[in-house]
Amino acid sequence: LQEPDAVLSIVDTKNKGTDYFVQPVLLQYGDKYYCTDCICSDDSDYERQYARSTNLILTNKVEACQFESNNGGDRIALEVSKRVKEAKGYCNITQSFTTQNKETKIIVYAPWVKEHIIFKDRSMYNPNDDYGKMMSFLLGYSPMGKNKHDDVPDAFSSFAKWKNRPETPPTIVGRRPF
Repeated sequence: LQEPDAVLSIVDTKNKGTDYFVQPVLLQYGDKYYCTDCICSDDSDYERQYARSTNLILTNKVEACQFESNNGGDRIALEVSKRVKEAKGYCNITQSFTTQNKETKIIVYAPWVKEHIIFKDRSMYNPNDDYGKMMSFLLGYSPMGKNKHDDVPDAFSSFAKWKNRPETPPTIVGRRPF
């Protein structure tokens, strides 16, 4: 089996209420991303969130992970980063604050997700485990009307946005012409 170009993860954090903590792991091979593992949990216990996220990063050897910094995600990112370092692991953990409307972002990036992300076959996961819940929420999302659980499509649209962000051109310092 060929080594992936990168092992990546994105985190849609959970505060309180009915939303979910969603963290898929994606193995990059060229312009394709294989979703091989995930956390999809409605657990509001921050200690368990820290532990599960740290374990997911270490177990899958995630090299780069972006945390949504809305709703306390910055605190979660800092704690997970600290724990990964304490375990002698390495992961470039960054944060991103989202201001874009969630539904708009999901609709805009859905074609990219469908074209570039490959999910496990149904026979490879249990509908009641985290991966099964994640797939249920992803496949059950409808752009027509209210969705009780939109955290999974939001996480994948955030991943698409992250991977499609234009590179910042280098700054060139020169002499003033006058």
